[in-house]
Amino acid sequence: MDLQLEYIIQSLNNSKTVRSNGAEIWTARQLLSILAYADWTNFRSVLQKAISACENTGVFSNNHFREFTDMVEVGS
Repeated sequence: MDLQLEYIIQSLNNSKTVRSNGAEIWTARQLLSILAYADWTNFRSVLQKAISACENTGVFSNNHFREFTDMVEVGS
């Protein structure tokens, strides 16, 4: 297997959060870093394409993508 792909798979496994119902989740910030995107603007368009692809297959995207914001302290 390609070393870059192995790194991505290992990073995804190491950073996932497993909920009590067994669902595995990642935040966009985690994925941004793992997939080596330099900035949010480029990654946001990738997320939008993933959401569209999900919807185009007839799958309700809200079951797989949740939008939320974290508050940060001013000046951080």
